Amino acid sequence: MEVGPNARALVIVLIGDDTAAACKKAEDVATALDKLLPRN
Repeated sequence: MEVGPNARALVIVLIGDDTAAACKKAEDVATALDKLLPRN
């Protein structure tokens, strides 16, 4: 994956009907992606 200077990310998580688990997974994915995004 290549991340450019104006990159954006949208995180969508669908995990059954467990809202707490879906929120936790979305936070985990967002944290991992944040490390890849350029800093301005």
